[in-house]
Parts: sequence; structure tokens; C-alpha cells
Amino acid sequence: MQNESCQNEEYTHLGQRRFLNVLVTGHRMNRMGEARDGVAKKVQAALRGVLDVLSQKTLQQGRQFRLFSGSADGTDAMAWAWWRDKAQSQDEHGAYYCVSPTPPDWLQELQKLQKLSREGVRSGILAVDSIAPAEGVHGPWHAISDDYKLLMADLLVAVWDGQPPRGCEGGTVRLIHEALRRRTPVLWIRGDAAHVGDLMSERQDPMDTVLLDISPEQIPEHFQLCTLEAVVGLVQRLCQPAEKVSGPMVEADPGQRKTWAGFWHTLFFRLLSPLWRIKPILSPVRAWRGPDALVQGSRLGKAFWQSFDGLDRVATHYANLHRDAVVWSHLLSSLAVFGAVAGAIAFLAAPDSIWASFELLTLLGVGAIVWFGQPKKRHAAWRDRWMLGRQAAEAMRVSALLYPQMASLPALYRLSEHGKDIDLQGQARMLAIQRLRDAEPPQGEQGQPYFLKTQFSPLKKALKGLLDDQMSYHRKTAQRYESTHRRLKWLTNAVFFLALGTVIVHLAGVLDHVRWIEEQDWLLFLTAYFPALAAALESIAIEFELGRLAHNSETMQKKLQVHRDLLDSCRSEADFLTLRRLAIRTAETLYAEHDGWVGLMDIHQLGIPA
Repeated sequence: MQNESCQNEEYTHLGQRRFLNVLVTGHRMNRMGEARDGVAKKVQAALRGVLDVLSQKTLQQGRQFRLFSGSADGTDAMAWAWWRDKAQSQDEHGAYYCVSPTPPDWLQELQKLQKLSREGVRSGILAVDSIAPAEGVHGPWHAISDDYKLLMADLLVAVWDGQPPRGCEGGTVRLIHEALRRRTPVLWIRGDAAHVGDLMSERQDPMDTVLLDISPEQIPEHFQLCTLEAVVGLVQRLCQPAEKVSGPMVEADPGQRKTWAGFWHTLFFRLLSPLWRIKPILSPVRAWRGPDALVQGSRLGKAFWQSFDGLDRVATHYANLHRDAVVWSHLLSSLAVFGAVAGAIAFLAAPDSIWASFELLTLLGVGAIVWFGQPKKRHAAWRDRWMLGRQAAEAMRVSALLYPQMASLPALYRLSEHGKDIDLQGQARMLAIQRLRDAEPPQGEQGQPYFLKTQFSPLKKALKGLLDDQMSYHRKTAQRYESTHRRLKWLTNAVFFLALGTVIVHLAGVLDHVRWIEEQDWLLFLTAYFPALAAALESIAIEFELGRLAHNSETMQKKLQVHRDLLDSCRSEADFLTLRRLAIRTAETLYAEHDGWVGLMDIHQLGIPA
């Protein structure tokens, strides 16, 4: 079964968000200056004021507020104290999650307060292990907790003195630096004695610039003083549905509607290779989440997987439409030549008007197919919906592997290369990020803390299930595409050389004045129509990239087999860090292959056949 805590989640449309996640981070007490007590009080007052505004305005915007923080003294303890006071007074306070290498000192107090929370509002602890690690491995444990916190953060509130890092693993500066690179908005509360409590915000909208090469010393240059009123505006912007990206995808979801899409191109390829399965006429589009071990081990609830299903259906449906359109547009284009030649030779003794009408209808058919497949004022092109849906769905699938590992896919944050214009791949990644941030954090049995180290067995099972599933998929794809590509090439060559042979026979008959050859009009039919048919078949092969995709799938299967062999070396909880690294490498490999597929298919646009 999936995480039972998520069974009561209502379906969340792609354009909606349920939560606003705020991550609080900052210095420990020993870095708040010499006048620690005075600085700490001012910092705490400023932090409480910001959290009050954030929680109140989030609820007014129709979302639930969730607070994420760590387990250290200083800023983390201040964030916990704010939530504790709100919970004890029964104020609207949202949920609180402590994410750290080991449980916080206030674990038992938090578990008591969980019972006072409103129904539907949950809190919890996520940690690497229940006890402190051996000396020398603090760094990786801090990196694990930081990775998960940054994954979930819609907004980072940081207490920082503006000085460079002092070599501490999992430090405040590193979190701010990485948040800026991921385009996560940052509110900076000054923690230095000269400006303690001042509130700073970024000079530009995080979506307007990509701070890839910024150094920690340059971070303060990108901030300016702001007020709590500016925080209100920030909350309103963060709570707006991403309709520009996700709204059209919701409308495009075919749901359980029965459709012809996919029947025609699968029928065409089935005539070439028995490895193709013909899509039934008027059948609904079905989503494929992956193996049960992945779905159950992901700790992601029903809302996440329903969103995935919608994107997967959109991708499959519009892929079917696009592929049908490619096959029909090229075949109809060749049939237009058929009609022209048939009219010239009075084929089947039909009137010229019949063949002229046939030729006109085929050309109108090509034009209609291309017109329907092109982008409209309110609708994206079939190909673009296919690409966007598939990229978002695949990003969610590999992220489902990493989510219970408290890890994220680095490629997920490449929203665009430069500037504020997010490309199609960036839009797909943004959808995946939003779905992950709306997920419930994983919990242990009966609401106990979630300890990553103790989840070794289900995490290994999930990775094994995904690897086996993807290896099987690529093996079958390589076989099917290679078989189809080989036979399509054979058919194309046969049609072309048949036309060439006919031309040679006809030329020889003309030169030798062989009357019966000169009078055979059907020879003209073959010499004119068959080259057009061969060109159409070759164009279909090029558009589908069958040969390259078969080669890529064969290569991918070999790469995944290497990962599968390495998985067998992970045998116990002592290998949990090795297992986590292998899961990240597997996710990166799968997503890199998918990016390569996107680059390959991106050059093929639906247009008028040449």
C-alpha cells in the first residue's frame, strides 16, 4: 500500500497548489556576534514577524502553510519556538517539519504537540538516523538533509551575518547560494550586530535571472532592504496558480475519453513488424506509473500520482496524434501524386473530374492535418503538448525514486540557460517541482520520525524495480524499432528500385520501338507514383528516428545493466549511502537519456511534406 497518510488527499489539478513551503535556516548561537543575547532577541523578533505574515497571508490565499527547518540551536530553535507557541495557543500555524541529520532535542515535545494540531495539518521529523554518525561522515549527512529542504522550499528565510562561510558542512551560506541557483526566492534577515533584524529581499525576481556563477562573497550585492508589505506581495505571487504552464495541460488531459488517436500509426507499423501492438479503435489512453515497488516505495500520495497520470495521458495522447499526423500527411502527399497520374492516364476508365477531385481531397487532407497540429491562440501544438507532458512525467517518475531517499535530481533546476524566458523543458521541470513540493513528507510507522537509514530494504526494492522495468522497456523498444526500421528501409528500397526498373524497361521499349511497351500507360503510373511513395516512406522513417532510437535504447540497456550489477553489492543498512548515490546516478542516467531523446525529436516539426 502507498503511504496511508496520503490516502485521503483530494485530487489536485496541475494548475493548483495546496501548500506554501517556507524553509527557515540561519546561524547557530555562536555566530550571532559578541553581544549574542541582544542580537538573538532582535533576530527572533524579526523572524517571528516574518513568519506571522507568511502564515497569515498564505491561509488568506487559500493554501496551507508548512514550515521546514533544522535541529540546531539558534535560528532553527527560534523557528521551532514560533511554531510551538502557535500550536499551544491553537492559532492557525500550519505544519512543521524538522529535517536534519539526527532528531532534534525537542522531539518528544513535538510529538505531544502533534496531537493538538488541526485535523489534516501534520508535522514530523525527517532524519538520516536516530543516532549521531561516526566522526568524518557529518558532511554527507548534512548534505542529505539540506538537499531535501531545498527540494521542498518555495521560499527560503535565512538569518545571515553577510560574511563568507567558515567551513561548516551544511552551512547557511551554502543553502542561500544553492537556493539562488535554483531560483528559489530568498528573504534575508540580517544577523550582524550593525544591521541586526533588517529584512532584505532580492533585487530582481528570481525568475528573471540565473545566478549560476555567483560566489558567496557576491551574494549581498543581489539584495536590498524591504518591508513586510513586500513580503505580502511575495506571498501573493508565490500562491498564484501556474496557469501559463499547467492550465493548458489540464484542458488537454483526455481522461477516460475514448479516442482514435494512435490507431493509424500502430496499424501502419504493424504491417511492417509483428512486434507492434495495434492500439484498439476508440479506446481510452492509459497511464503507466512504473513498477509497484517504485510507486509504493516513493512515499508519495494519491495527489502526486494522479497528477502524474494526467501528464502521462496528455503525453501519450498527443504523441499518438502527432505520429498519426506524420504517417497520414506523408502518405496523403504521395496519394496526391497518385491522383494526378491516374487522371493523366484515365486509370480505371474513370473521368478526369474524379481523379482531380481525389487529388484535391488528398491535398486538403494534408493541409487540415498540418493546420490542426499547429499551435493556436489558446492551444499549443500537438507536438509541444507531447513534449511538455512527457518531460514532466519522466521528471516526476525519476523524482519518485529519489524522494524517499531525501534526494533531488540536479537537472530539475535547469529551467533555462539565460534570462527569464523559461523554455519548454524548463516548464516541464517546473511542473515536476511543484508536484513534489505539494507532496506529504515521508513518515515512519504510526507517525514516528522518518529515518532514512532504516528504509534500506524498500528503497533497494524500489531501485531494483525501476531498473528492471526500464531495462525491459529499452530491450523491447530496441527490438521493435530495429525490426521496423529494417523492414521500412527494405520496403522503401523495393519501391524505389521497382520504379527504377520500370523506367529502364520503358526506356528500352521506347528506344527499340516496342509498341506494346510504349502503349502500357500503367508503366507511367509506376514511374511517377512509386518514387513519390518511396519518398513518403523514407520521410516517415526520418521523422520517427527509428534507427537512432533503436541504437539509443540498446546503449541505454547496457548502461542500466551496469547499475543493476552495482545494486547487488548493496547488502545492508551499512551501504545506505552507497545505495543513495546509486539511486541518484540511476535517475541522472535515465533523465539524461530522456533529454537526449528530446533533443533528437525537437528538430522534427509537423509541416507540409516536401
